[in-house]
Amino acid sequence: AMTGTIIFFLGLQQIGTVGTTAPENRFQISIAPNPADQYISISGITHPGRYDILDYYGKTVQSGNISGGDQIILLQSLPAGVYLFRVETSGGWTTGKVVVR
Repeated sequence: AMTGTIIFFLGLQQIGTVGTTAPENRFQISIAPNPADQYISISGITHPGRYDILDYYGKTVQSGNISGGDQIILLQSLPAGVYLFRVETSGGWTTGKVVVR
C-alpha cells in the first residue's frame, strides 16, 4: 500500500515520482523482560525461522533458529548495551529493541 508519495515537477512537466510502500508481511512480537540480564522471552512467533541480534553498528552479534511459539533466548555472552532484535519467518518479519544490563 502506498503510504507517502512525492511528485517532482519541472515547470509543468512531471519528471519523477518517489513513494514508500508499507510492509505487508510484518508481524508483532513481545520481548520480556526488557531491559534483560541473562535471557529474553519472545512471544508472538507463529512460524519457524531465524533471529539475529545486531549491535549499535549493525553487526550481527548473535543469531539462531527459532520455532513457532514462545521462545527463550540466552543473552549471557552479550555485554550491556542496546541491541536490535530481528526475526524473519515464512510468515513475515519484525524487529524490536532489546536492552541488556
